[in-house]
Amino acid sequence: MAAVRAKSEWWYANHEIHSATAAGPYVNGDQFAVRFNIDVTMRASGQRMAMEEVGLYTLRDGKIVEERFFFGLG
Repeated sequence: MAAVRAKSEWWYANHEIHSATAAGPYVNGDQFAVRFNIDVTMRASGQRMAMEEVGLYTLRDGKIVEERFFFGLG
């Protein structure tokens, strides 16, 4: 849990989010995927970008044990 919180804190501290949507989850056995569309500005550079990302989550004993992200830039 601490690692998840730290990652979220880093994301919000370093990005300005203009909009975000999520679709899913799409379930297959012990995994599920969620599709994200995010309009974001990186605070350090001021670069604004649209991102489409798929998060793939693996479950074990009812808990998320792994997450992988696949993304493209629009």
